[in-house]
Amino acid sequence: MNSHFFGYIEGYYGRMLSWEDRSRIIDVMRTLSLNAYLYAPKEDPYHRREWRSPYPQQWSADFSSFVRQGNAAGISVVPGIAPGLSYDYCSAADYTALVKKCAAFVKTGVSKLCLLMDDIPAKLPRSCRHAFPSLGAAHGDLLVKLKADLKKTFPAINLWFCPTVYADRLMQDSPEASRYL
Repeated sequence: MNSHFFGYIEGYYGRMLSWEDRSRIIDVMRTLSLNAYLYAPKEDPYHRREWRSPYPQQWSADFSSFVRQGNAAGISVVPGIAPGLSYDYCSAADYTALVKKCAAFVKTGVSKLCLLMDDIPAKLPRSCRHAFPSLGAAHGDLLVKLKADLKKTFPAINLWFCPTVYADRLMQDSPEASRYL
C-alpha cells in the first residue's frame, strides 16, 4: 500500500469544475505520475452547507464514473466531507447522517474518505462544552468512533483528516487554538 500521496486538491471557493474538467485533470495527473485527487470544493452544497443531505442520484452516478476513471489511471479519488460549520458533536442524528454520507461515498467505489474540519472557528460549540474539554477533543473522539464504525462495514476504508488548526498562523494569540491542539 502506498503511503505517499501526490496530487490535486479541488478544495477551493469559486467556480465548480465540470465532470469534463475533472476528467481532463485526471488525464494530466496520470501523465505526471500523481496518485490522489481530493474532491472537496467549498461551493458544493452537499459537501459543506447541506452535508446532511444525500447527493442527488445523477451526481452519484457521475461521481462513480469519475472514481472508475481515477482507479483506471492509478489515481485514488478521495471525497471530502466538511460538516464542521453545523455539526453537533453530541447529536446521535448528526453522527448517523455523517456515517450515511460516508457509506454512500464508499458505495461509489472509493477506498479513502477525508473528514475536513478546516475553515471553522477553533471554539467548541456551547451545546457540547459539557461533553468535551475542547474542539480538538471532540474531533479526536469523532475520528476514533467514525473510523471504528466504518471499518465494521467497510474494512478496507481509510480515513483522512484535516484539523481546524492545521497551520502555525492559526495559532497566533488564540487560546482556542491552543486548547484545540
